[in-house]
Amino acid sequence: MSKKHIVLIAGVSLGVVSIALIMIKGNPENQANFSSVMQVAESVIYDADKAIKLASRVSDATEIAAGIKIHEKLLSMHLARNIETTEVQKYLNDVGKKVAQNVKRKNIPYKFHIIDSYLPNAFASPGGHVYVTIGLLEKLRTEAELAGILGHEITHIDARHAIENIQHKLKTEKTIDVDVKSITDIGYQTLFRPAYSEIQEDEADIGGVYLAYEARYHPMAVIAAFKNVNKRELEQGAATTS
Repeated sequence: MSKKHIVLIAGVSLGVVSIALIMIKGNPENQANFSSVMQVAESVIYDADKAIKLASRVSDATEIAAGIKIHEKLLSMHLARNIETTEVQKYLNDVGKKVAQNVKRKNIPYKFHIIDSYLPNAFASPGGHVYVTIGLLEKLRTEAELAGILGHEITHIDARHAIENIQHKLKTEKTIDVDVKSITDIGYQTLFRPAYSEIQEDEADIGGVYLAYEARYHPMAVIAAFKNVNKRELEQGAATTS
């Protein structure tokens, strides 16, 4: 997520909003099947991003192991909170697990964590780790908005954006061994500033709406969340989400 989200979302959201309005207010005889439309939209983006998707891939096991190591680094730096039993953490996990039910990569175990920062931010780490700052939680107005943002970050993992971006950086640095250690080192360095392409952001926008909708959240909530956060970000002059 970034300040350009409102612009990036505009094109994708027009179709999504139209579909949502038809589903919510339209004549039942004219309603489109949301899942089918999302699958078509996703397939177009997958084709456009085919070059990235066909890049050499690490195994799910290696990705999961690297994700655990990155999280351990965050804990050791006292950035992530190890508060799995608190009510807020339980709530975040409950919403996140619900949204992650319809991911494509079923081998990835999703975990949701709180970051000690009052700047609104959310980001994804390889291996199923999704992070949300206290600042973002305080600014979201509904559970549906949270579900949409979590869906966006989950898609970055499910569609391999997070791990592939790390692999790309390793290649540009001419790193020979793409192993747990090298992925962990680069993954931690780029965690707070992921360089997602516009295609990847568009895919995450669509995926976030789809996952939230399948979890029975309002399909337009993610758009409202991005607009809400970005509007306040501009007012406060703070950095926006990923």
